[in-house]
Amino acid sequence: EKAWERLTAAEQARDAAELRLHRQAEKAVTATRVVGDDHATIAAAAPARQSLEVKRAQKKISEMFKADEEDQKAKADAAAEKRRLQDEADKHQAQGKKRLAAAQKVMKERDEELRVIEQEQFDAQAKRLLQLKKSVVKISNAVHAQNERRRKKQQALEMAQEQEKKDLLSQGFNPYEVFRRRELEEKQEQEKIRAAAMKQMRAEQLLERLGKEDEALRVDEKKRQVEKAEAKAFQREMNGNERRRKVTEYMQKVTIGGQEILDPTRSAIRIDPSKVSLQVTNAFGLGRAEPEIVGLMEGKVTRSLKRLDAAEEKVVDEFQGLQVPQDDDDGEAGEGRTDGGEKFWEPKLSKLEQQYMSQAMERQKNNITSVQRCWGKEFKGDAFLAKPS
Repeated sequence: EKAWERLTAAEQARDAAELRLHRQAEKAVTATRVVGDDHATIAAAAPARQSLEVKRAQKKISEMFKADEEDQKAKADAAAEKRRLQDEADKHQAQGKKRLAAAQKVMKERDEELRVIEQEQFDAQAKRLLQLKKSVVKISNAVHAQNERRRKKQQALEMAQEQEKKDLLSQGFNPYEVFRRRELEEKQEQEKIRAAAMKQMRAEQLLERLGKEDEALRVDEKKRQVEKAEAKAFQREMNGNERRRKVTEYMQKVTIGGQEILDPTRSAIRIDPSKVSLQVTNAFGLGRAEPEIVGLMEGKVTRSLKRLDAAEEKVVDEFQGLQVPQDDDDGEAGEGRTDGGEKFWEPKLSKLEQQYMSQAMERQKNNITSVQRCWGKEFKGDAFLAKPS
């Protein structure tokens, strides 16, 4: 509306100017020409100005329409967001009501269970109290009855003592001396019984202590025997004869002919393990194995069963608190490795040999392991041999 008002005002100004030009044309020719030139200029500028004003007005109008559309869109978005939030609130409120109802149901059930438990506890406590009262009354009645019997017995005893006192006085004896002597004799008899019981108890304690000491002595003796056997084994392993004997026995055990040396003349070009020792093949288990193979496997099974029995005995002894050392099957000191259930003997190094072996390994490691440098720089990749060297 303002744009149209400005446009109307401009047109009115233009009409007034044209009217003034006509009036000035009547006054002077020169002024007419000047006014004509001005009129031409104004006539040329007026459409451009009008077009510019129209464009500006259209732009303002479009901006107003756009602003109105954006405002309406914003209001619609706000209303939609409000409806969405309200829907979400209603949904969550409904879910909350459901959860609350479920929780209240659970709480009611728990309250009911708690009430039942409390009632049961109350009934049990009342039952216990009634039972306690009944027991108290029963015990009280028993105590009263016992007291009454004791009172009657004491009364009868006093009456008997009174009658005995009269009889003793009539016979010329001192009744108090007689009663006191009788009381002392009863006390002496009770002391004798108590002393015999204490003697029996001390004898039982002494036997128990002696049994424990004998058990400790047996354990110490077993430990000393084990230590003595270990010391003897260590002394035997200090020289090479024992080690060579074990190697010889092992070779005779695993070779077919019980040979100690496989090729004493060193004339064999090749020695196959299957030719000099028993090897289990796929024929075993199909009924086509040789008798030697069957005997070898029977020996393995027998030794495995012995080891299992020894392990079970050891577990039983440990469970009972007895540490019983278990020896190897062949009674020789040495380490072994298992391969399919069979234990292969390996020589056990002595302490001195182990020390020498560790020192040799350390020297070997220091000899072959060193930092590689090239042009003053340390090489940190994989080791290599230079070709050409």
